[in-house]
Amino acid sequence: MHPSSRHKRFGASAWQAPNRQRDDIAPLRTRKSQPMRHPRAMLDSMPSRGSAMTMPEERTRALIWAGGFLIELSRDNRLPLDIRQRAVVIARHFPTVENVSTMAALKRPSGVGIELAPVEPSWAEGCRYGPLRYSTRMVWPE
Repeated sequence: MHPSSRHKRFGASAWQAPNRQRDDIAPLRTRKSQPMRHPRAMLDSMPSRGSAMTMPEERTRALIWAGGFLIELSRDNRLPLDIRQRAVVIARHFPTVENVSTMAALKRPSGVGIELAPVEPSWAEGCRYGPLRYSTRMVWPE
């Protein structure tokens, strides 16, 4: 196909992303066909933290707590079955305490990557069933 015919067919260059304005974005819908706010609009409405940055300790602690939270979700029988099963699936691919410790120990001289702090044992206290470890065995909810 000749490049000029491609341009006419699609109305713009196929190699250019369309220049959309906020009004051009179709509203997202939830399962019950209710309008949902677009993710970009949600980000715009979030309170600004100013110039505050996430510190390596905060980032590492958040990973530890999130792994523990996945365990908690998977074991909470009050939650719907599909939510508990999804927590198990996500936890299979989520970094364990051992993974996070290894990532924190690896310092890249190029500065590329996420900077993590060494894991502190006190952070496990924020996890009801303990942090997600390599040895954690999660039962498939039924």
